Amino acid sequence: MNLIAAIESRLGSGWSITGELGTGATSRVYLATREDAGPRLVVKLMKSGAAAAARSQYFLLEMQVLQKMSHPNVVPITDAGEAQGMLFFTMPFIEGETMRERLGREGAFPMADAIRVARDIATALGHVHSMGVVHRDVKPENILLASHGAVLLDFGHARAPAFMPSADSHEAKKYIVGTPNYVSPEQVSGRRVADSRSDIYSLGCVLLEMLTGQVPFAASSARESMQRRLEEPPPDIRSLRPDVPEELASILKRAMQIDPAERYMSAGQLADALTSTLELLPIS
Repeated sequence: MNLIAAIESRLGSGWSITGELGTGATSRVYLATREDAGPRLVVKLMKSGAAAAARSQYFLLEMQVLQKMSHPNVVPITDAGEAQGMLFFTMPFIEGETMRERLGREGAFPMADAIRVARDIATALGHVHSMGVVHRDVKPENILLASHGAVLLDFGHARAPAFMPSADSHEAKKYIVGTPNYVSPEQVSGRRVADSRSDIYSLGCVLLEMLTGQVPFAASSARESMQRRLEEPPPDIRSLRPDVPEELASILKRAMQIDPAERYMSAGQLADALTSTLELLPIS
C-alpha cells in the first residue's frame, strides 16, 4: 500500500485524496473528498527526507497548537494520526480565497472590508495569544476570506514555548522567522523575543496593504525592506489613501510602531479599536 492509499484507509471508507493543494518546507497539503459528496477535508502530511525531518518538530508543534484551538476564525483540526510512519492531520475544507488571491485580482479593498478582515484576524490572534502562542507569520497568504469571515491559517512558524520550549530556544538563535514584508522590527533585529505584539505589527502591515494595494517598506531586496522597518516610522496611510479617516490612520500608526511597548498591548485592544472605527464609517 502506498502512502496516499494508507492515508485514505486511515480516513475511513468512502474517502479519497483527489488533489494536491500546495507544498511547504515540511509538509504537503492535499484535498480529500467523499463518495457521497459530503464535507471535504484538507490533509496536511509531513514530508519525508532529511531536510524535512530536521524540521519535523515544527510540524508536530503546529499539530499540537491547532488541537488546542477553538475559535471561528481559526481552522480546527478534525483528526491527527500516522500513515506509514508519517504524521498527518486533517482540517475542514473551507470555501474561499486567500487575501493574496483577492489582492492580486482586485488590488486595494473597500475600506469597510479591510477593517472587517483585520478585526476578524485580530480577534483570532487574541484567542491564539491567550493560549500562549505567537503566530509569527501573519500575511495575506495565511488569511482565508470565507463566507463567515476571515480565517487565520498556517501555524508552521508559531512560537509556543509552553508546547515545545526546546524548539523555541534553539531556532531563535539561528534565523529570522517570518516573511520579510510583514515581520516586526524585533524579529529582524533579534534583540527581543517575538511576542504577541509582533503579530500586531504584522497585522498592521497587512491592513495597510489591504487599504493601499501596496506592501509597506517596499524595497529592491528583502534585506533592504527589513532594514527600513528598523529605521523608519510607520508609513503615513493618508498620503497613500486620503479618504482613510483619522481614527483608522491612528490605529495603523500605533499597531506599526518600531518599539513594541508603543503598540497595542493586546490583539483584543486592536480588535476593539477596529470595531469602533467600523461603526463610524458612513453606511454605504
